[in-house]
Amino acid sequence: MPYCDGLEMEPDRDLYFTKDDNKAKSSELGVKYSEKLSEYTRNTRKALGALKSTISPNNANRFKDKFLAIALWKAIQNTFGESGLDTIGRFYTTLSNANYNNCTSMDEYTSQIQSSAHYLQSLKSPIPDIILAYILLAGLSESFDAFAFRKYKKIGKNLSDIGISKLVSDLIAEENRVQSANSQANRVRKKPAISACSHCQKPGHIKDKCFKKYLELFAEYKAKRDAKKDAKEPNSRLTKSLIIAQAVKTPKSLNLSLKLAQSLNLSPKLIIDKSKINLEYFN
Repeated sequence: MPYCDGLEMEPDRDLYFTKDDNKAKSSELGVKYSEKLSEYTRNTRKALGALKSTISPNNANRFKDKFLAIALWKAIQNTFGESGLDTIGRFYTTLSNANYNNCTSMDEYTSQIQSSAHYLQSLKSPIPDIILAYILLAGLSESFDAFAFRKYKKIGKNLSDIGISKLVSDLIAEENRVQSANSQANRVRKKPAISACSHCQKPGHIKDKCFKKYLELFAEYKAKRDAKKDAKEPNSRLTKSLIIAQAVKTPKSLNLSLKLAQSLNLSPKLIIDKSKINLEYFN
């Protein structure tokens, strides 16, 4: 029913875009407006179809010129509907029960309050702006306590100039700021607690991997550790990279190359070339 009786209204573009250059106040607000407008258009079409399905064929011609859900619902009310007192009471109840936690977004929350106030005004029962501002701030969740405190203080200085449209725009912007802050906070993940072994009570492993319970696991772990340690020795690295030392045809240079091979526990293999002597070292 909110898309039929006016409780859900088309999102106000001025709340998301600047009036001067007609640009979105922020990229997030621009995207949010597009999503809200699409959602509103889609749901009003569904509401119109639902209302038309309840009209009998005998009365179909009476409402054939109504192409919007809200216009069709108003025509049905005027023809068959409730008294003015019932309508006024329903909108007052909506205002008194308004709560941000019961809505999916700030836009839905503020639209619900504004549309109720609009219809009460059309029924010659207007709500003063000061009361409307109080309803808007009083129904907020604890996440907006700091914002509400600042607004109470600011509005209290000039009760004759409330500015409901500006207040609603500030509420939507504040919701966007709060959601962005919460999103960043959720990215920071706490490290999970490390469970302890049920056998030895030490953290970092489970019972099935406990060295004290299964000694063969420790022996296997030690063997792998020693193998990795041996692989890091200089001789192994030299072997893998195949060090080739070249020496010119002088006894001094050749002697130094041979001493180097001996210090590394490598066996030299001499390859005699016409122009040079190559020393290839292998383990």
